[in-house]
Amino acid sequence: MVTGDVYDIVLHCGGTKVRISNINPEKYSFFNLLNDVAEKALDELPGNINLLVHMRCAIPGTEAYIDVNDDEAVHDMFSVYEGQPVINIEVFNMDIIPAEQPVMLLRKIDGESEHIEIQNKHSALAADEQNVHVIDSQDEGYRGESSSDDSWKQGFDDDNEDDIGDELMVLSENSSSDESFQNLDDNETGDLIVPDSESEQEMDPLKEVLRNKMWTYNPREDIEFKKGQLFTNVDAFRAALKDYVIQKGFPIKRLKNEKTRCTAICDSAGCTWRIHASPIADSVTFMIKTYTPEHTCVMDNKNREATSDWMAKKLIAVMRTYPNLSRKGIEAEMLKYGVHPSKQQVYRAKQKAREEIEGTHSESYSKLPKYAVLLRQHNPGSVCKIHYDRPNLLVEPRFLRLFISFKSQKDGFLGGCRSFVGFDGCHLKGSFGGVLLAAVALDGNNSIFPIGFAIVEVENKETWSWFFHFFEEFFGPFDNNCPLTVMSDRQKGLNIAYEQQLPSAIGRYCCRHICMNFKSQFPGVLLSTFFWQAAKSYDAVGFTQAMQRIKDMNIEAWRYLSKIPVSAWARHAFSTNLKCDHVTNNFTESFNAWIGDLRCQPILTLVEGLRKKFMKKLHKRYQKACTWTSAIPKNIIEKLKEIAIHSRRCSLQMASEDSFEVTDGDRTFIVSLNQKTCDCGAFQLSGLPCKHAALGIVYKRQKLETYCDPCFSTEMYLKTYSGMIHPIPHEKRWPPLIDVTPKTVLPPPLRRAPGRPRVNRRRGPDEPSQSQAKRSTTMRCGNCKATGHNTRTCQRAPVRQRSTSTSTNKGTQFARGKPGRGIANTGLAGSVLWDHADGNVPIVVSSQGNNRSPSTQLPLMNADLNLQTATNATKRKRGRPSNKSAPSVVYNPKRKTSTAAPQPFAGMHTAALHPSGSAQVQTDVNINASVSHDSHNVSSSFTF
Repeated sequence: MVTGDVYDIVLHCGGTKVRISNINPEKYSFFNLLNDVAEKALDELPGNINLLVHMRCAIPGTEAYIDVNDDEAVHDMFSVYEGQPVINIEVFNMDIIPAEQPVMLLRKIDGESEHIEIQNKHSALAADEQNVHVIDSQDEGYRGESSSDDSWKQGFDDDNEDDIGDELMVLSENSSSDESFQNLDDNETGDLIVPDSESEQEMDPLKEVLRNKMWTYNPREDIEFKKGQLFTNVDAFRAALKDYVIQKGFPIKRLKNEKTRCTAICDSAGCTWRIHASPIADSVTFMIKTYTPEHTCVMDNKNREATSDWMAKKLIAVMRTYPNLSRKGIEAEMLKYGVHPSKQQVYRAKQKAREEIEGTHSESYSKLPKYAVLLRQHNPGSVCKIHYDRPNLLVEPRFLRLFISFKSQKDGFLGGCRSFVGFDGCHLKGSFGGVLLAAVALDGNNSIFPIGFAIVEVENKETWSWFFHFFEEFFGPFDNNCPLTVMSDRQKGLNIAYEQQLPSAIGRYCCRHICMNFKSQFPGVLLSTFFWQAAKSYDAVGFTQAMQRIKDMNIEAWRYLSKIPVSAWARHAFSTNLKCDHVTNNFTESFNAWIGDLRCQPILTLVEGLRKKFMKKLHKRYQKACTWTSAIPKNIIEKLKEIAIHSRRCSLQMASEDSFEVTDGDRTFIVSLNQKTCDCGAFQLSGLPCKHAALGIVYKRQKLETYCDPCFSTEMYLKTYSGMIHPIPHEKRWPPLIDVTPKTVLPPPLRRAPGRPRVNRRRGPDEPSQSQAKRSTTMRCGNCKATGHNTRTCQRAPVRQRSTSTSTNKGTQFARGKPGRGIANTGLAGSVLWDHADGNVPIVVSSQGNNRSPSTQLPLMNADLNLQTATNATKRKRGRPSNKSAPSVVYNPKRKTSTAAPQPFAGMHTAALHPSGSAQVQTDVNINASVSHDSHNVSSSFTF
């Protein structure tokens, strides 16, 4: 504790010691200490000189110091010196800062006014000497003289090149500030006249000089250095130097790269380019002290200084405007600086720029608790649930799940949409993975209307049950007269979850997913076609006919479909109260594609991006609907126009004003406009007039829109989008929110599968790959003639075997798909056998292809085609006869590989071939065709 004793403070200032006596520690503050230092230690300085004063106090008995910079430090100083009457304080590093205006003094001497200018330079410190009482450690009763000017230069750079910066402290004698006081009247009283420093009309000449010499970055101009150029700090100089090196294209070597000085030279041998910069008197502003701009080297285009970090800084401004900038766009942006980056550099620079803009994935999880509070504050009535994984209180909570739904979405769904919701999940592509679960409804314009989403760790029965729990809590209970209808894909526990959480809901299954599973077990175009006919049929008659065709073709396929509840996938069995005839879950897939650009973002950016998308879509559609003059939305109008065009192919026979009979092809349908029904079932199921009803409505000169269900009206559409999602402040403008817990949220455990992470989803067997989307034809293998692959990836091609013949003729070696070499493609498809004899001519062309002759085209025929090619060259080695021939190849359709053919048996018909040239080729053909009723041995010979 500080006692009530008094102390003496000795100030050590530039070699001078000044005593401040009788200090009461209880009434002494840091402000009093500053006043004493200014009055007693610095009283000889002019009034226009500002100082940066740093004071510290030595701790007795040690070499440590206490920085005296506030009231608490003063209190600690007295505590340390408790019991010692004298406290030593050192005042040092007093850098001179010019005042805002040079002070002009008017002094009356012998009746005449004399102008005296006090300039801001070090010589101003050498004022008239006064008698100062100086003390030392032994004698404390006297004052001495002040120190010389050199004592004020502490902290300056010792490098001789840095002395040039001192010239900024002296104003030019021809400065405009000197002329501004030339016409002042004589001051008879002898008082000092000081200009108003706060006047906006006066300009500080020193600041003007600094402003003119300060370097500013202009991306449209090349960087040019010059001696005396100023930079705000050392980082600004380093950044400008890096840009200059990349712009000029030369290697650089940094001799000194410190906070107090930077010196660099050109790294090319013999080049004279050199630059040196160091701070001026304020120790912050950097100035170029020495500069040799001439280069004697050759320009280097490698740009080793253009690292991914440098590229990321240049891309931040561009990627804020274009967040999905492609690789080619980044390369084009870098070409402006003369940089040709590699693919890896582009990838790293894009990732670093994105992290700088959006933050890292792991950091965004800790921001979710505050975001949830702000979301509920700015959107009252909305729900935001966060589920953490925290086994005990000793560990930090780890993010597990998140559920968000806005009140405007709830009001829009319950007020203007049909009780039909599609549920689906899509994988997130960020660092920590996860799955986005979404609930999507349909508005009166048959457009998607998202009503809620969740982010979970994986898609399974547990996570779907968690999602449906909050969904039913927020939107329920639902009307029993028109219960909720759920469209799902029957995958990953979705059906089991909603049956448990929403027992009154009616389920529908996506026919596209059913068809994919159906085709995997029962391939065939006809079966798939009949399935879609059965699924999309509006009446039971069409459904029964299509199912009967499937049964006639494949009884197992019919049994497979019969096991699925008809009311879940067949359109004719849907409820007519819902007024929705969707048989697929494609509208949820549209939602997944709509948010595709957000699925790779950090979780906070993802959630905030979804909120902005919902907010923008609600306002845009409501604003657009307010301009409509029709009673029904635009999409419904276009659909009614198509229905009216198709109705012209039907014929009408009236029975009464509202009942009539319509003939469509070979079928007749009865239509009742009063009851809004038709025998085809489309009128009462979809809520829109079918083509049969449209024919009668047009015949009566009435409008089709008057017979549409009220759920398709513009009024209901406006109710859907009348709500508003309120904006949330930017992250940098968030309030402190100190009471929000938890403070720290750990990201989910990183689950990374082996191999490169997949970005695109796995496509089904019947879906074209992304690379085939632009192809106009289906890929077909040139070897086996099958679709879906090419010759390079064919799995049933014969294996090429090397010839063991020592003959100089290499024509019997086989290589797939290259003319000029032997090919033994012996499937039922047509093939051409080429051999490089002396004449390079085709030798054998097989006619057993797809277009077989009627005589050999037999049902259920298995053919083994044995080809043996022997080439006898006319030129013998040293006159010796050669009986060696190339090995034969036998192709068995039931095996994937080919084996060496046996030697021809007795009785085989042979065809002697004599092509033009000196080579002689012999080919043996044996076709064994087996039929279910009888076996035929066919022998064919060909002569060219």
